[in-house]
Amino acid sequence: SLDPIQLDTMCRNLKMNIDELQWILMKLELAGMIEQLPNKYFVKRV
Repeated sequence: SLDPIQLDTMCRNLKMNIDELQWILMKLELAGMIEQLPNKYFVKRV
């Protein structure tokens, strides 16, 4: 069984990983939006 300190450390590591994943997803989403912008403009021009 885990002692409270180990459990606390695990939870903190998990939260950090989740925050990192959210940050990465946000950056990927922004990159995707930036990539889509020119396509929208090209479609409008045509």
